[in-house]
Formats: sequence, structure tokens, C-alpha cells
Amino acid sequence: MTNSSEKTSSQPTHHSAGGHTRSRNGSRFVLICLAIVAAGGAYLWYPSAFESSPSNLPSSLRTGSAAGFNVLMVTLDTTRADRLGCYGYESAKTPTLDRLAMLGIRFADAVSHAPLTLPSHASMFTGLVPPNHGVRDNEHYRLSDAQVTLAEVLRDEGYQTAAFVSAFVLDARVGLDQGFDHYDDAVDPVAGSGFGRYVQRTGDEVTSSAIDWLNARSSDKPFFAWVHYFDPHEAYAPPEPFATQFLDQPYDGEIAYMDKQVGRLIDAVKTQGLWDRTVILVVADHGESLDEHGEPTHSFFLYESTQHVPMILSCPGVFRGPYVVDDVVVAVSDVFPTVIDLLGINPRGPCDGISLLSAYNHRDRAVYMEAMVPYLMHGWSPLYALRRHDDKFILAPKPEYYDLTIDPHETNNLHARSAREVRLAVSELEAALQDKLTRWPSAVEVASAGMAADPETIRRLRALGYVAGGATADDAGTLDPKDMIDNWRLLRRAQYLTETGKLEEALALTLEAKEASPHDRGVLQWLGEVYALMGRYAEAEASFRSFTNIKPSAHVYIMLSQMIMAQGRLDEAWGVVEKAAQLEPKHGGVHIVRGDLLAMQGRLSQAIDSYREALRVDPHRAQAMAEARIRRAESRMTSQP
Repeated sequence: MTNSSEKTSSQPTHHSAGGHTRSRNGSRFVLICLAIVAAGGAYLWYPSAFESSPSNLPSSLRTGSAAGFNVLMVTLDTTRADRLGCYGYESAKTPTLDRLAMLGIRFADAVSHAPLTLPSHASMFTGLVPPNHGVRDNEHYRLSDAQVTLAEVLRDEGYQTAAFVSAFVLDARVGLDQGFDHYDDAVDPVAGSGFGRYVQRTGDEVTSSAIDWLNARSSDKPFFAWVHYFDPHEAYAPPEPFATQFLDQPYDGEIAYMDKQVGRLIDAVKTQGLWDRTVILVVADHGESLDEHGEPTHSFFLYESTQHVPMILSCPGVFRGPYVVDDVVVAVSDVFPTVIDLLGINPRGPCDGISLLSAYNHRDRAVYMEAMVPYLMHGWSPLYALRRHDDKFILAPKPEYYDLTIDPHETNNLHARSAREVRLAVSELEAALQDKLTRWPSAVEVASAGMAADPETIRRLRALGYVAGGATADDAGTLDPKDMIDNWRLLRRAQYLTETGKLEEALALTLEAKEASPHDRGVLQWLGEVYALMGRYAEAEASFRSFTNIKPSAHVYIMLSQMIMAQGRLDEAWGVVEKAAQLEPKHGGVHIVRGDLLAMQGRLSQAIDSYREALRVDPHRAQAMAEARIRRAESRMTSQP
């Protein structure tokens, strides 16, 4: 770890977008920050803060040094570290985040445990890795009430707690609302688009909601506010002027737009006079592949493009930077223990993360990572990894080992090399990883639990005849995602063709994808949707049944019931939608389908009641469809003699 004011003889090595940043000191970063100040940056330069200390962190930064301070936690969805100016990206326009790093501590080697929004945020709020908090995917999982969250701890300590999230994947239903007095998850669905198609709430909207809360809150207690920005997530469509400025790099434009919104949030804190008594922690949940290693976005692989994330800690009332921690790997699970350590709150329960205040004690640390989507959604092999500061081992059907000091882009897999030092490193990491995996549920057990890890949902699964819910084919879990990623790209092309109305072409590509991966739930679901759009209901039904034979899903049961209903088998449709209700009682689609069945039977008043129930239990997903159906049913009632 280095204070960026200290001179060293070594020169930093910077890698631009497209790889892991290996910065051995902060000299270039300081020049960038000085340039920002010279150009009119709002922050003052405090050379006195560059004192040395045994930990190479500010001597004022210790347990309880921010006791009673406010806490502002900002999470950046889908944000690569190497796309921020303070991480060496010369094309970035991220002045707000760069200034925060200038005043605070930039953790040069921070990583995520999973390339997914929900599992990663669950790790931030619990201090646990995914196998220990139980949330392994964005779909069909919920953080158990038994887990203790950061918000719960701070609320118990007298903090006002509020959250402002900008994507449905973090809706209150997934359990991250635990401990928040105010949980703003007002993300609207795309009108008329059906379940499962959602838009984000823009950075401007979520920032305005957070500022309104800050302005209205009682000032007699400290606050803990979490603000989540979804903007850099696909599809990349930044507003003007960023769309024009980043015409060829819209992902960078989304990050620049998000940075501006974070600036608005910081300005609101300063306007209220809270700047010197607020801990600000900025961290991303995961990055974005941007076609590196053949992956368009994220969720399949564990390469640095999705796992290396920005992490910045700023607390002007305690210390002034810039400081750079660049010789130890830190992780998103460190958020929980770091905040309670700074505030001087006693730890509660088990924790996999470490306090960043003592990161220097963990230079040999190996961080656990996983990618479960390949198995849970496609029936391919899951990926597991251990990541140290200088190297990484990925357990897969074709294992991988990378020396990140010389290969930050992970282009040279050394696993098969016979060099003694490589073999020792691989065997050490593989043994440590296997030891962890033997103590956690297997992939099959993970798939069988899904949203629930709670006994009631497991009971519902068993009542439906599902003891294990993973892929049941002989090849389940044996296909390497590296070999299958082109099939996923094929499916993405089919989805695009579907959305543009080219159904015959979409069908041909989806069938091609099915031939290559016949037990792939993602392919089976999309195939069913294409058939449904083409009016080929019997074939859609067959595809959805193939899906549910592999693993139950409330969403797919709902679509299956609609296909059966379209063929006039109303009694059978009732039975299928009840299976969806057993799995997810608060899924608005359950009540939509019930209402449709009632309407087809002429029971319009009861149908309207069912649509209204959909609005009540699932307003974000059900609103557009439920309101349209209510209007239609009411129109039918008024037109009856």
C-alpha cells in the first residue's frame, strides 16, 4: 500500500480499458488530480495528510474514528474499474469519482465475488460470500431474513436508514430491504411488455429521490443512505450530451452520465453541511466484458473485465488523501466490516470480509469467486475461482491459471505449464478452493433450493415433485462455458431478431442454439416465446414443458398456462397457474392469468378483483398489464345488456 505522495523508484504500469490495472504507486494519479484542481476542482489540497504510518494508511484512520458519522454508500452497477480516470483510463470523464479518490483511498485491486447484481450486493450488505449468504443468482433467490445486514446493524445503532435502487433486480422482494426505514424501489415496467421486461430508473431519477429524502429527513440522527446506479448496464444509451460525446463508446458515456449524478448527490451532502461528518464508500457490484473472451456483457465468466471493480473510501472529517492501496486484493464483502469498524460498532455474527482498515494484514489473501449462471440457467458447468493479488485459479472443465503481474488481460492460461512454481501455485489454490467447495452445497443442491433456501419454498418444490432442481441431462454441468459462449451469442442474436419482428429468422437461430445445447433453459424459454409470438401454441407449450421438467419456475409456469389457455383447455390452465402460485405467491402474473381465466368464463367482476390483486402484490411488474385488463373488463361490463 502506498500513500501517493511518497516517492518510489519503481514506475507504475497502467493498462487501459480491456484489462486489469496494475498500479504500483499513485504518481500518475496525483498528476491527474492536480490537473483537476488546477482546472477548477472544488477540493483543497492538503499535503499534511501525507504523513506516514505503520499501515501506510492515514494515521487518523482507525477503529471508531468516524463514530457517529453519516454513511453514504454508492454502488455502481456494471462498472469496470479500468473505465474510470482515477484507475488510469485516459478517455474517461469521471471528475466526481476522481475527486473522491483524490481526497480518499483508492483500492487499486478490488474484486467482486460474482458477476451479478444481486449476489454481489448481498455480499456487500452481509460481509459474506455467496455460498454463505445463499443468494447465487439474480433470479429465484432472496436474502434470508436470518441474515444480518449492514442496514439492520446501523438502524439498531440509531441511524436513519434509506435505500434508493434503480433496477427491479434489487426490488424489496429479494430481501435487501432488511433494516431500511425507507426503501425506494419504484422502477416501472415497460408498458405492455409482459413480465420479465423491465427498464431501469435513470441516474437522474434515483439521485433526485435520494436528495429529496436527505432534504426532508430529521437531522437529530445520523443517516445511512444507499444509492444504486444501474445506468452502465446494457443497453448502453446515455442521454445527451453524453450520447454525442461518446458516440463510439456509449458504455463510457453511461459511466460519465452516472458520474455527473453522483456529483449531484455529493453536492447535496455538502449543501447540508454534512461533508465533514460523512463516510462515503463507492463500489461497483461487477464490471462488464465488452466482448473480451467472447462474452458480450457479464454473468458467465470470472475474468478481470467483470471481476475487477472500483472501490473508493472517502471521509474528509477523518483524513485527506490521496492514498492508494495497491498491494493487497480487497473484495465487495469488505464493505460491511469496514463500515462498522470505522463507526466503532461491535461485529455481529460471522463475516468473510475484512475491515479495509487492516487490509495490510491480509496480503496473502485469496478471494472466492463464482459464476453460477452457466449451470443454473443453461445446464453448463459452474465456474469457481480463487483470486490472489498476483494470480488467479479458475476451476472449470478446462481449468485456468493466470499470472496477473505479467498477464493482466488473462490471455495466457498457464494451467498446463510444467514449471515448478506454476504447479505449486496451481495445486495450492486448487486444494484451497476444493476445501471450500466441500463445505458448501453442491451446484445441484443450489439449483434445487433457488429462492429458497427457506423451508417453506423447499416444501412447495417437493409438493410439485421436485427434489433437485438442476439440469437433469447426462451432460449437465460438464460443458465448459468457454466452449458454449458462442451459443449464447447465437441466442442473443435470436432475441434481437425477435424484438425486431423477424420471427422466422429468430426461430431458425433458436433451434440451432437448442441443437447445440438441448437442455439449456434459456434456449427453451426463448424458443417457447418465439413460438408463442408466432401463434404456434402447441409448440410453445412443449418448449415450456421441457423447461419446467428441468427446473420449476413460476414465470415459465405462467407462460405455460397462457399457452394451454390459448388452446381452450381452461381447467388444465387453472392447475398450471396454481403451480406458479405455490412457488411464488406474490408474482403478479399468477393473478393476471387467474383474471384472464375468470374473464373467459364471463366472471368479469371476479376477474377485475384478480387484476387488482396483481396490482397490490406486484405493482412494478403487473401494473401495465393489470390496468389494461381492468379497463377492458370494465368496458365489457358496461356494454353488456
